[in-house]
Amino acid sequence: MQYEWANSKTEKWLNEDNSTGVILVDGHVKTYSGSQTDLPKRYKTGRRLCLSGMMDYWVNDEIGRPLFVITTVLTSGMTKMIRDEIVPKILSNLKNCPSDEELVNDPDLHKFILIYDRDSYGFLLMLLMRQQHIACQTYNKYPGEKWPESDFSTKEVRLVHGNIEMMEMAERVYSVKVKNEESEKHQLKVREVRCLMANGHQTAIISTDYKSTIDGIASNMFARWCQENYLKYMGEHFALDSLVDYGLQEIGGTSVFVSPIYKKAESLVKSLANKIGTLQKKLGKLMGYDEQSSENEKRQVEVKTEKETIKLEIESVQKELAQAKTKKKETPKHMKIEDFPDEEKFKQLSLPGKHFMNIIKMTSYRAETAMAILIAKWQTETKTDSRSISRGLYASDADILPDHQNMILNIKIHTQSTPNLNKITQKLCDYLNEGNHFYPGTKYK
Repeated sequence: MQYEWANSKTEKWLNEDNSTGVILVDGHVKTYSGSQTDLPKRYKTGRRLCLSGMMDYWVNDEIGRPLFVITTVLTSGMTKMIRDEIVPKILSNLKNCPSDEELVNDPDLHKFILIYDRDSYGFLLMLLMRQQHIACQTYNKYPGEKWPESDFSTKEVRLVHGNIEMMEMAERVYSVKVKNEESEKHQLKVREVRCLMANGHQTAIISTDYKSTIDGIASNMFARWCQENYLKYMGEHFALDSLVDYGLQEIGGTSVFVSPIYKKAESLVKSLANKIGTLQKKLGKLMGYDEQSSENEKRQVEVKTEKETIKLEIESVQKELAQAKTKKKETPKHMKIEDFPDEEKFKQLSLPGKHFMNIIKMTSYRAETAMAILIAKWQTETKTDSRSISRGLYASDADILPDHQNMILNIKIHTQSTPNLNKITQKLCDYLNEGNHFYPGTKYK
């Protein structure tokens, strides 16, 4: 039932509210510090640590409102998730997009624009998406040399919330050869847009959106911050990372993970390489010792003996390292969970409860966003964040006065901290009254 509800919400949000066709994708690590199971480790950017947990892949519109989220224990990465899970789900729900006839008549047209971070950088993904009439956009992970400043000109960029910024921008269009999974070569047209910052840094953006203007590409790319702000805000105010329940569930037997045997082989290679580095540093210090110095003969003999010992140890460890590298090369990197040794098998956190709570949180956030947008229009004398005003209203005392005869539910909100907030509250009440809404589950207005 909850999955049908979620799908209906996603379809509505995709087709009614996302008129620009810009979709943002980002991954969020949901850490787990419990002891019931040993989940795979993932890098948590905010804490700069590899921690056990599961992965939430959030899909938002251009102003940060959530469309849906996919939670997985798999470690296959965001690129594979985009190809196998996210894009198919979008296409199955997306109705408001160019028709097949329009796409055939105009090859540069796209169904929507997919924007993601450098984690999924690569021309193969862009090629595969473009073949499905989907435009991709991300930061250039390898921008190379800076472009001459003479290439840049001032452009007016209207950001997603309406504010206008003047930016120094330049564009180049080029074609790259890309091999698909069948090793067939294809030509991919790529637009690279750069923004020159005041400190001389050049932000490089690559895109297969052939329709937007240069300032439109920049505006869409910087909309990613709306998604970053969404994840931060949800963590602070909606308990995004809280554990819904303590339940566990089995992982499908065909799910593929990094093999624990490969992990051990890789760890051994790194350990031996580090040991060789330490010994070489130690030997280097001894090499600087002057054997012709006036120090006593006993010390000279000790240094010489120590050098020979370290050299022999380095040779021994180098042989071990060569054997470890061979074993690592021969060990398959990935393995099905059902083939894991019993002591290495793990379960995933229970998903139904988390999925249900995510739907409620997404709906609540979108409702709060709608209210915050209204409040922002009415703000005249305060620079307070409109979401802060919304949260203050939610926490305000109020009287509920039912009028049973006229079937009206009167809500009397107590006075706010300033006259300006009282004005905003009154305008919000007037707006809600004009909407002729009914309280859920009743016939009361």
